[in-house]
Amino acid sequence: MNPIYILRYIKGYVTFTAKGGFTERFINLCSINGILLWDTSYSDNILRSKCQIKSISKLRKAAKNSGVILRFTDSYGLYNDLKKQKDRLGLLIGAVFFVVFYTLMSCFVWTIDVSGNNTIPYDEIIEKADLCGLHIGTFKPLFDETAAANLLSSDSNGEISWCAFNIKGSRALIEIREQKASLKDDNIIEPCNIISDSDGIILSIEVYEGVGEVNEGEAVNEGDLLINGVNDNEDYSILFVEADGKITAETDKSFGLRFNKSALCRKITSSDDRLIFNVFSISLPTEAIHRNNFSSFSHCVNLDFNDVVLPVSVTVETAFETEEAKRSETELTLSSVEKYSYEARKFNSNSIMLTENPVIYISDSEIIIENQWKTISFIGEKQKISIEN
Repeated sequence: MNPIYILRYIKGYVTFTAKGGFTERFINLCSINGILLWDTSYSDNILRSKCQIKSISKLRKAAKNSGVILRFTDSYGLYNDLKKQKDRLGLLIGAVFFVVFYTLMSCFVWTIDVSGNNTIPYDEIIEKADLCGLHIGTFKPLFDETAAANLLSSDSNGEISWCAFNIKGSRALIEIREQKASLKDDNIIEPCNIISDSDGIILSIEVYEGVGEVNEGEAVNEGDLLINGVNDNEDYSILFVEADGKITAETDKSFGLRFNKSALCRKITSSDDRLIFNVFSISLPTEAIHRNNFSSFSHCVNLDFNDVVLPVSVTVETAFETEEAKRSETELTLSSVEKYSYEARKFNSNSIMLTENPVIYISDSEIIIENQWKTISFIGEKQKISIEN
């Protein structure tokens, strides 16, 4: 659009007709008095044209001096359009509110992304950034990007070698460079042997450093030497190394737990749900919890738009009251077996179980659960070699 038309619309203009009198003299008087006319045409003894609203008084004077009859047909401009909308004040207020709201929201951080992290978890970086002042809802004008980046790097215990905070619009990007792995003073190699930490029959042995002292098929006892960290050289000198290797063996394992039958449990007597609306760092609960002693768990759902997470979420919080109660023998047995199964899986996390022999003893005061397995496991633990100077 031509900028001249926009300028004329902002200033406002009128259309008019001039009839009778001396039309040429009227046009000359308009030119002499600096009255700008455009879109001028003449037909059927009638002059049609447009001029700015501010020139109306001069236009009337020129018409009087030239004897023409002046008639204004319509007016245009920004002021006229706003005047026509005076009955729609709510629309104007809404537009102003939208502009103010949009401007205000653009002053906050809505989303945070991280780049350059290969080994450091995203959640850990976000947590550290929060301690440096960057979180959902951070007010950008009061946030020092350089100071926060320096603080994050210094508090990373050497894991981050370089860091930068870049905020564009409502999106914050944390760029990091992780420290490359290098030899440190606290990782100096110390001479050691690998000894057996359980009885078993060797199934395989892979020696990476040191000298293997056992062969496949041999039986070993706990404490036997598996890989020697002392190497004899051809020149009769001795070289101490940090023994390293992988040894698998068929072993017998056992694990047991005792559960007191008189132990009390906590049962839920009542529960209640409520919604919490989170906008930036402000939480707005729908209702208060009127309980003195209660526990709760919650589930948060974030809102997103076009794969962009908005700083608005809804949390469903369930609050419940509990009381101490004594479980029946059936309930106690089932919970004991569940607890034992969980601990037994952790105990055999690095083993392949070949056979098992579970036993449950139930007395008046306790429940005892034991199990014996025949497994294939990795065995061996490092033992430091003492060297006298």
